[in-house]
Amino acid sequence: MAAPANHRSRTLLLLLIFLGATAYLIWRVRRDDGAIRRPAGAATSAKRGAAGALEPIRIPVAATGAGAPTQTLVRGGWGSGAGEFGHLPARESNPEGPMSAAALSDGGLLVLDQVNLRLQRYGRDGRLLGAQKIGSPTAQDLVVDGAGRTHVLSRHGEGTGIESYGPDGRLERKLTVVGGRVSEGGAITGLFSDRDGLYVETGNDELVRVADAKGEQTKLDETIPGRPTRDGRLYIRAGIIDKAGGRAYVQAHRADGSKPPALAWERPLTFAAPLLHILLLDSDREGRIYLGVETAQEDPVTHKLEEVATVAVRLDGSAGKLTGTLTLPATTEDPTERFRPLVVGEDGTLYQLLATPSGFAIAAHRFSP
Repeated sequence: MAAPANHRSRTLLLLLIFLGATAYLIWRVRRDDGAIRRPAGAATSAKRGAAGALEPIRIPVAATGAGAPTQTLVRGGWGSGAGEFGHLPARESNPEGPMSAAALSDGGLLVLDQVNLRLQRYGRDGRLLGAQKIGSPTAQDLVVDGAGRTHVLSRHGEGTGIESYGPDGRLERKLTVVGGRVSEGGAITGLFSDRDGLYVETGNDELVRVADAKGEQTKLDETIPGRPTRDGRLYIRAGIIDKAGGRAYVQAHRADGSKPPALAWERPLTFAAPLLHILLLDSDREGRIYLGVETAQEDPVTHKLEEVATVAVRLDGSAGKLTGTLTLPATTEDPTERFRPLVVGEDGTLYQLLATPSGFAIAAHRFSP
């Protein structure tokens, strides 16, 4: 009679092992929900020196406005007059206001007012200098290249593509963005330029070249591993490792012509609050790197988000060392859609696009030296 008992014991043991393994897998899936996997080539060791991951940095979430001086540089009501901004009410999605802005080399700003089919240009003092017509009401991003050309990206509908305008404001050409390594316009997550041409980012991952340095269309088959820094030394990328744990990373590859580009460093960052989104990854003309995230605490009973804040960090480009932190007002609490809510100026000024029920504003935040 011992054999059946032993058989039942083994069966029960196997069942318990199976149930335990299933529970572990469910826990892992829930724990990792929303986490962004590290891309190929990312370092996994915490102590690999300049060629790998660096020691994690803990980022505090300070009181809103902690850091250096802030000013409202641009302000305008909803409307179509000079200095006003177009606004579409919510229908099947969020309300829509200006989607993006570009910081200019002279310290001014170019605001994408796509609802009114125009770009509005502001001086470094926030004074309106003029407007330029564009052709697409679905435009979401823009960039001004080193030759003074302005490129406006549309990701959806029949107008999907890039309108390229010369320094005189005239339309020079339209570029195709779908094909080759770009499967669809909706997969594009940003528009960028460097000395070698114009790029679209796909899925917050690799960048695909769409035009050469002269602005001519390419075959959409050349890629770089991240966003080019303005000093031309690095390609940078970032991601969320663990939303609930506030863990993210910034990674840099050398833009020295090596194939494939060598990993320069990877810096893990741990914020003092859970992460909602990455809002910014950019650089200034000195090659300093800026990461912006939105953080919040979630009420375990109501699931309401509390203590929502935008946190921006500045890293040294040579080794990923933390050189500054700012805590800003929440960026996405207002439902009005923005494609690029934070913009970095050539000098490192951080511009925040803000929408209110009465209008649109851009606040300028400056890190301490």
